[in-house]
Amino acid sequence: MPTVRYFHLPRGSVVERHVGITVVFGDWPVRVMKHRGWRPERLIHVRRTTQAEAEWLATCRRFQSIFYRTAEGLLDDEKDLLDGDELARLTRSLRTVGLLGTGTEGSPTTG
Repeated sequence: MPTVRYFHLPRGSVVERHVGITVVFGDWPVRVMKHRGWRPERLIHVRRTTQAEAEWLATCRRFQSIFYRTAEGLLDDEKDLLDGDELARLTRSLRTVGLLGTGTEGSPTTG
């Protein structure tokens, strides 16, 4: 199955309107990833696609990515898609890089 990668684009790294988190589906060409600022040092988390995501990607003719301005917005979408263990791993990864505070799992706070 393809992978899903989460990249943090901090202030000053790219155009200001793109500050946030980008979720990248599948294997993009390396040159495109570098151009968009999705570099290894900005990688937050990697996971396998869910069955639903894999089926969706199979119907796409282009590479897919989704941009989130906040970690809370990302987690709000992912809670309906990911199982509890994977969601907890993603939440820990977001906290590790400082995108979430140390609030409880059920109510993340900004850091």
